Order: sequence, then C-alpha cells, then structure tokens
Amino acid sequence: MRKFTSSMYRCFVLSVLLAGMCGPALAEYRLGSGDVLDVTVFGRPDLSRRTGVDVDGNISVPLVGEVNVKGVALSELRSKLKNLFSTNESVRPSDVLVELIEYRPFYIHGDVAKAGAYPFKPNLTVRQAVALAGGMDLTQQRFNNSPLQGAELRGRYNALLVEASKQQIRVTGLRAELEGKTDFKVPSSVAASTASDMVAEISQLEQNSLKARVSALAQEREYLSRALDLADENVSALDRGQKQDEEATRQQVEELAKIVDLSRRGLAAPGRVSEEQRATVLLKSREMDTAARLAVARQAREELRRKLEKADDRQTRVARELQDAIATLEGLYTQLAALREQLVLAGRVGAQAMSDEQSPPEIFIIRKVKDASVKITANEDTDIEPGDVVELKLKMNWADLRLEN
Repeated sequence: MRKFTSSMYRCFVLSVLLAGMCGPALAEYRLGSGDVLDVTVFGRPDLSRRTGVDVDGNISVPLVGEVNVKGVALSELRSKLKNLFSTNESVRPSDVLVELIEYRPFYIHGDVAKAGAYPFKPNLTVRQAVALAGGMDLTQQRFNNSPLQGAELRGRYNALLVEASKQQIRVTGLRAELEGKTDFKVPSSVAASTASDMVAEISQLEQNSLKARVSALAQEREYLSRALDLADENVSALDRGQKQDEEATRQQVEELAKIVDLSRRGLAAPGRVSEEQRATVLLKSREMDTAARLAVARQAREELRRKLEKADDRQTRVARELQDAIATLEGLYTQLAALREQLVLAGRVGAQAMSDEQSPPEIFIIRKVKDASVKITANEDTDIEPGDVVELKLKMNWADLRLEN
C-alpha cells in the first residue's frame, strides 16, 4: 500500500472543496471585473447607464457614485442599488432595474489556433471554447484524429464566409448612405461566393434599413428646420416687443417727471401723481416679463440649432461606422485566409494523422475561487465559467507522420 503523503492529502481536500462549490453555493452568478451591467431607472434616462466592472470590482452609478460589486450576486446588487436610490425622493426603488448584459471573458491558450480572450456565454463548454479559438492548432501540424475534421473546417469556413458577405453588404450600404443614396448594388464577389437566396435576403434587409435611416434623417432635418424658423420668428417678435416696451417705459418715466413737477407747483389734479406712478410700475413689469420670455425663446432656439447640427453630423458618424465596418471586414478576410491554409494543411496530412493513435488532449481550467487560483482537470464537455483560463495540450504519436510534398 502506498503511503498517504501530504501532497495527496492536499489534493484530496481540494477535490472535496471543489465538489462542494459545484452545488448550490455557485448556483447564483457572482460579479467580477470585466462584467458589464445595464442600470436603468424608468422615467429617468439621465440616471440610466451601461457600466463595466473595473479592475477593483467597482461600478459607477449616477447619484450613488462608486459601488463595489466584486463577488456580489446580481440579486444582491439589485437590492443594494434600490436601497441606495431610495434615499433620493425623485426615484422609486421599484423603478430601478439592473441587468447583466455581458459576462467577463474567459481565456484559452495552448494548442489552439487563436489563443486569447473570448466573450463568455452561459452553458459554454470547453469543446465550444476550442471552436471559438479556431479549433486545435493546425499551424504546428497538430491534428484531431476525428474523420469529421475536414467537414468541421469547411463548416467553419462557410459560416465565416457568410459573415464576411454580410459585412461586405453592410460596408456597401454605409458607402451608399455616405453618398446620399437610398439603394445600392451587391458586389459581384459577394454574389458569387455565397448562396444567392441568402445574399438577396441580407441585401434586401440592408436596403430597407438604409432607406429607413435616410428617410428618418430627412424627416428629422425638415422638422428641426421648421421648428428653428418658428423659433427665429418668435425671437424676432419678442425682440421688437422688448424695444417697444422700453420706449413706452421711457416715455412714461418722462411723463411721471412732468406730473411730479406740476404737482409740486400745485398745477396737477389730486391723485394724478399716484396714477402715473402705477402706470410706470406696470410698464416696467411688462418690460421685464418680455425680457424673460425673450431669454427663454433664445435658449430654445439655440437648443434647436444644436439638434440640427447633430442631425447634419450624421455624415461624420456614418464615416466612422464605415471605417469600423471595413476594419471588421478585413479581420474576417484574414480569418478566412487562415482557415484556407488550415484546409490545405488538413488535406495534405489529414489521412495520415487520422491513422495514427492519438491520446485525448490534456485540458486544465485555472479558476479563481475566493481570491485563490485553483487548477482543475477537465475534458471537452466541462462547463466554463467567466474569468476561467483554459489550457489545452495535444498529445500525438508523430513516429510516422510526414507532410506530403
């Protein structure tokens, strides 16, 4: 019988702890750095915002400030924010909604085509994570012994080709919008590389979206232009009224001075001075009211001008969107080129690789548990959690494997 060493004891304790943590204790997701939350206050768009959890585990919330959410369950955060907002009389706790819209990423490295960070989705397994990372690493001649490898590569290639075609149509639509057009022609390269029915449907949807955007922008400009014309007329009328009020007040002040002089010499009727003083006060009050209305009208006109400038700035925003879309398209083309290389390599050595004996890959998951990192032995069906680091290493028999010339 082997001696029960201290290292074996530690492994036993760790396995017990991990088994316990896979139960109800981990049933509710705990927030951490990299998560993105949507905090919404109904009726108060100024208080609603999308906020990410920073490296210190904090989020920034209007009226509340920084709130530490590291290790906090989403339900606990909802209750906490409702309590914090309840101190403000303008916000009802029932109007506060907190939703997790993006999990913190997981990481994968080792014998995969594209190691790095990837967005997490619920129920994600190691097998799916490897697919996101481009599959097993073919650039170093390490191949899966599955006979479906070529089909999987072709499937990924075709799916990526559809995504690239969709992005190309998006680029074409943005270029048309930038030129002020409401329709466009699908590039021949897209029509030739993807199923025609699919291209036609995607193109039609983008055409409809383009027409809707152009129409909405035209309507908004027309509305703002009319509103700005009315605002100009209102300001002009109030400006004229203010000048008339100033002139009437000046004349009334002069008349009051005359009446006061006559009254001092006993030539004015009794009570005439009081009447003129009341008239002067009324005119000055009307003058101040007109001035206040003029200030409000000028502010409203400036706001309309800013809105019209923002609407006119749509071209600049479209140009930025076009730049981003082109960059994304170039990235897709790069991925397509890499997949083509993998298909070529797989075709050259696939038959030989499948005939060799291959052991299952070694898979480990590095996971944070209560601020400590633990290394878990996993397989392709193991579930991944946000923030996990997946290590994958292939083991193959290379004795007879050679590239064909």
